Formats: sequence, C-alpha cells, structure tokens
Amino acid sequence: MTSGPGAEVLNGILAQHFPGVEPVLVLMTSADQDAFEAIKIVREVQGRFWCYLTFGISDLGEKHGTHPALSGLGYELTMRVPAGPEPSPPDWPIPLLNNLARYLRPMRYDVVDSEPILFNAPLTIDPPAALTGVMFAEDVQLGYGVDTPNGYVQFRQVVGITQEEGIYQSAFGRTALVERISRSNPFLLTIPDRPSVLPPPG
Repeated sequence: MTSGPGAEVLNGILAQHFPGVEPVLVLMTSADQDAFEAIKIVREVQGRFWCYLTFGISDLGEKHGTHPALSGLGYELTMRVPAGPEPSPPDWPIPLLNNLARYLRPMRYDVVDSEPILFNAPLTIDPPAALTGVMFAEDVQLGYGVDTPNGYVQFRQVVGITQEEGIYQSAFGRTALVERISRSNPFLLTIPDRPSVLPPPG
C-alpha cells in the first residue's frame, strides 16, 4: 500500500522539492516487503541526478509502530545517483536499498547514529564501482525529517563510500566525512566509480 496519511506526507515532500516531476513507482514483491513496500524515484529538475525514496519503513496507512512519537521505525531511506542520457533511472540502487533496509530493521530506531557499513564487495558491478560501503547522512534536500499523522519520519540519505572513507568516519565522525565529500559533491551523490575524497597516505 503506497497510500494513506503517512504516504500522502511523503508524496507532498517529493512534490515540494521536485515540482512538476512525475515519480517513477517501483513496487516491491511481497517477499521483499519486510524491508519496505515501494520506492519512488524522481529526476532532479535540471536533470543532474535521480533521487530514490523508500516507502514503508514508516507507517504509510494506519499506525502500526509501537513508538509513540515515531511512524513505524521512524525513518525512510533516500539515495541520489547521477543521471545520464537514459530516460529511466538505473536499477542497481533498488536491491541495495532493499538489502540495507532488511539489515537495519533489527536495529529499530538507531539508524540515525549508525556507524558506516562496509562490505567486502563493490556496491555494484554494473556499472563497476570503487565504492564498497555506505554511510547515512541527513538528506541534503528533504532535510532531517517530517511530522506525519502517524509520528515523526527522518530522512536518512544513503551515501556510497570507499573503505578508507569508512575507516575515516569511524575515527573522526560522520560530520567530518560529509564535509569532505560535499566539497566536490554537494548533493552527496553515490557515484560508483568516484575516487576517495581523502588524500593518499604517506
């Protein structure tokens, strides 16, 4: 279900920040809905990137979550990737977000403070990726979060990082890494083949 009072607020946020853009709706299979129910994808007005927003980690219809102040688990995931000449958004972020949501669900409400997640493999092999992990940041456009009739929902932007950047974040904090990435990448796009923003060791 991608309708209901919670979903209406999320749809309103997308319409506010991407006016006149019709979202691409991707419904998850029933087997995948323990992560979330759907993703809506919008192309930035100037065509520079695609923005992905999950629907269903928070309560979209009636309130089912047990936390009195939060809707569902209290957050939805976002992600931004560069847009090319193709008219459709790339598919590879969808299983990545789905797997992340499954992994994070047992953590309940603690995603806001989550350490970086480092994998033993690239985020994607098509296109090839130098990024092997993710961090979570406040969404650069949607902001920290929004009140809904079912409670508060945070927007946690998934940002692809290198192994070295993940180690840097663990040592110096998320804010320090976000500041470094945003110098050349203000929308915190996950660019699969980008090099590390850290200076070479030595």
